Amino acid sequence: MRGNAGLLARLELRHARSDLRFLLFAAGADIDEDRGFLERAYQLYLAVLFAFALALSWAQVVDIVAGAREALGALAGSIAVALLAFLPAVLLVCWTISGLQETPLRLTLPDISWLARVVRPEEILAVRLVRVVALWLLAGALGGHALGVLAGAYEPLAWAALLSVLALTARLASLVCALVRSSARRKRRLPLTVASGLVAVLLATLLALVTPTLVFLMGMLLVPLALVVDVVLVAIALALAAHADMAFVVDDNELYAARKSLSFLAFVNAGAYREACRRRRFGRRRKARRTWRFARGGAAHVSHALLSLVRRPSLLLGALTWGGVLVPIGILLIAEGANVGVLLVWFLSVALA
Repeated sequence: MRGNAGLLARLELRHARSDLRFLLFAAGADIDEDRGFLERAYQLYLAVLFAFALALSWAQVVDIVAGAREALGALAGSIAVALLAFLPAVLLVCWTISGLQETPLRLTLPDISWLARVVRPEEILAVRLVRVVALWLLAGALGGHALGVLAGAYEPLAWAALLSVLALTARLASLVCALVRSSARRKRRLPLTVASGLVAVLLATLLALVTPTLVFLMGMLLVPLALVVDVVLVAIALALAAHADMAFVVDDNELYAARKSLSFLAFVNAGAYREACRRRRFGRRRKARRTWRFARGGAAHVSHALLSLVRRPSLLLGALTWGGVLVPIGILLIAEGANVGVLLVWFLSVALA
């Protein structure tokens, strides 16, 4: 297993290098062909410039959050605590749904052709977990720091540590719930998938209800406790992956492999990329002849909209974004008399949506 894990780790690094090389083409650099002193100096210049751009962008984000805190007043602390509790719970449910639709043991087309017969599922997961842990610790730390600034805390780094471990715990819990489908036998796969989804909802509800109390009672002691839970979740995930059916994993990776092969098309033509993914997704569904009975009058629009949501559930995300996030935030900012800068950021979010 150690040899295969090393092989998979080297492949992951090569994939990352290939992706970086493609992205650097836009800046006129080729890390494989341009190896002279001046070319390497230019690449170092690009790296330093990109690092400065990231630092300045994050400083701008923190400044915007600080402005929102001044606009919201005493309400900002309550919003920050609510986000600290509900954000990991919502992410847990979303990640579990995504993992139950497609196996979290990801394989690209070359992986399916060359690695599926050599490596075991737990080896694939073990290498991927390194990236998952690093990514969500970093993302959670950044989000927690922003929430600490929103709450007006004297130590936003404490908020960064709390949200990073909570986000990682939610990600690992969703991974365990999703792996149940991949490790189940064919006859038990459907009931276990439904049960995993229900368990994820229950865990998310429990996480949202218990987190504020635990933070109030334990404070920073919650961080090592969550890390212990994370270690247990990693062990459970590896045990479930060891029982996964590799034939099912390969078959379930068809859509992911197709999307991965077209991933850079999203930078050139996002509409064509979404349409290609939609066609591949619909192509796998069973064709069934149905007679849809639409309502008449004003209710016809509602019945057509419901049918669209049944055929394309992804449309529901846009509706929830507008009705659950953008519009309530705009009402809150206008009611609290936010400054022009904060309102401009909200208008920008609306325009991008």
